[in-house]
Amino acid sequence: MIAVGGSIGTGLFIGSGGALAQGGPAAVLIDFLLIGFMVLMTCQAIGEMSILYPVSGGFYALAVRMLDPAWGFA
Repeated sequence: MIAVGGSIGTGLFIGSGGALAQGGPAAVLIDFLLIGFMVLMTCQAIGEMSILYPVSGGFYALAVRMLDPAWGFA
């Protein structure tokens, strides 16, 4: 997991550098704020679903219950 986190971080820095060169610092800041807000809302929704519908298993069990068993398997 440390190696996966390190590779994701490296890709994030490289991608941020290209976006910074093309769009400027304001565009990067706005993008980070927008994506951060969307991740926050996703985590909030997962937390609410796991409290409302407690299931045995990981978050994939919520996808099996709410969407489709094939979606949860994927």
